[in-house]
Amino acid sequence: MEQTFTLKRCKTKKGYTAKMRKRIDLKKIAKRYDTELETPVLAVIKTECGKTLVYDYGEIVFRESKNEEQMRKIAKEIYSIE
Repeated sequence: MEQTFTLKRCKTKKGYTAKMRKRIDLKKIAKRYDTELETPVLAVIKTECGKTLVYDYGEIVFRESKNEEQMRKIAKEIYSIE
């Protein structure tokens, strides 16, 4: 069964957040995407949705986009990286 994630507006209303109960391997994310910053718990990457923050505990924050369909596509892609 495929795990699902949620995509909601951030509490600050300045972006959207995707959440899934899954650890994310940031080293694999950094290899696959143009990476601005990588720390042990956070990677800041560039996607079609602009600057995207990826946390190792499974949260993805889209700060520069309002296109929910594209955010879902990118989140699904990130969560599928093993």
